[in-house]
Amino acid sequence: MARKAKKKSDSASRLPSREHVVRVLTTATTIILTLSLAAGLLIGRGPLQARAAQAVREPVRVVFSWPPLVNAAGEVQPGTWLDPATQRHLQALAQQYISPDPFDGAGLARAREALAATGWFATGKGAGEGPILRRESAGVVRVEGRWRVPFAAVRTGTGPTAVDRLVTFRGEVLDKAYAPGTSGQCVIINAEHPAPSRLGDVWAGADVHAALALIATLRHKPWADQIAAIDVGAYTPRGQRQLWIVTKTGGRIRWGGPVDAPLPGEQSTAVKIRHLDTIAARSGGRLDGGQAALDIRLKDVLIDATGTPPINPPTSPGPSAIPSGR
Repeated sequence: MARKAKKKSDSASRLPSREHVVRVLTTATTIILTLSLAAGLLIGRGPLQARAAQAVREPVRVVFSWPPLVNAAGEVQPGTWLDPATQRHLQALAQQYISPDPFDGAGLARAREALAATGWFATGKGAGEGPILRRESAGVVRVEGRWRVPFAAVRTGTGPTAVDRLVTFRGEVLDKAYAPGTSGQCVIINAEHPAPSRLGDVWAGADVHAALALIATLRHKPWADQIAAIDVGAYTPRGQRQLWIVTKTGGRIRWGGPVDAPLPGEQSTAVKIRHLDTIAARSGGRLDGGQAALDIRLKDVLIDATGTPPINPPTSPGPSAIPSGR
């Protein structure tokens, strides 16, 4: 009998206590309630967000912080240098991706990608990652960023297919192309390579970059507005590295090698600029001196009878710009 009593006592000791059962039930109930609440929130979030978006939905108004005008002293002036047609194009491009839904982050991302692809917004060190879009009150979506500035144009094509494509001083291609001679920029003609396939990329070729450096060197001279083009057609063939200045009156001036590396036997860049100053001073301000072709590479200025007309000559200004088609 004593042995049976002990076995019963051992079995009773293995049964959970009342307090333990209560704790387990409480924990299980809490977990079930939490999961049910989470499921309810997830299921109801979509309809709730949709109703909230509908309640605060307002017509979208895309507002750009356009690049400002800056005077010679570096002071910001009212207005922008970006032409109205390009402004309208960029606004319409952003507008087509942005919905009135204030929770639509995907639409903002698509609009940002489309604007970045135009090449107008700088990226990389110190410039951020292209355009920044953010929603403000009253349906406003503001677009900001560091703008790339047109510095010159590079001509592509010939005859009726010729266009002048804007580039920055680094040679980055912008989403703007003009009929030949209408960009208002100094044009680089007869470039070796075609335009990059992607806007914002840098134009390939040492010839284009040598021309950009020459434009930068001469652009602040009093006679710089007489320069219509830099002809690089004789730069790459046979390694000649020859640059020609083409004036708006049709004269051609053989500049020679790159501004930072004059060719053997040539005068320095400073001497070549003094030659141009002297020519303009002695010919009533005309940079080409009224001659068809001059050579300023050497100690003395020479009338260059070998000067040949450019393959793709500058044209007189026309009335309209041509969409880039990209």
